[in-house]
Amino acid sequence: MIATEYVVPSSDGRILVPSVVHFNERLEYSVGSAAVDLANQTRQLRSFMSSALSLRTSSSQIHGRSLSPELVASCILSSLRQNAEEYLGIDPKSLWLRRRTFGTRPLASLAEAAKLAGLEVVR
Repeated sequence: MIATEYVVPSSDGRILVPSVVHFNERLEYSVGSAAVDLANQTRQLRSFMSSALSLRTSSSQIHGRSLSPELVASCILSSLRQNAEEYLGIDPKSLWLRRRTFGTRPLASLAEAAKLAGLEVVR
């Protein structure tokens, strides 16, 4: 099977999606530019920045709840999956890991995040 690569824009049409997640008090979340805008508007500096995707940190407290890095990363991956589905008209089922700087533990954490987002990891 031959995989096809696509550059998928975010829902606001931007090519790059910041690895930022903003959670409100009900733990509803926004990802990317919308999350950056919300964090700036509400002055909540506890939004998870790109370090959440590095998966090198322990769980963080947000609105009194403990969230694992894998859960935060799965929010980003779910959003990217939704963007791809809207753009391509199909539901992507897999995630192709291309980042070469991941060590064994962060790679396993990213694979777990992908599972939480309903994706299969292809290496």
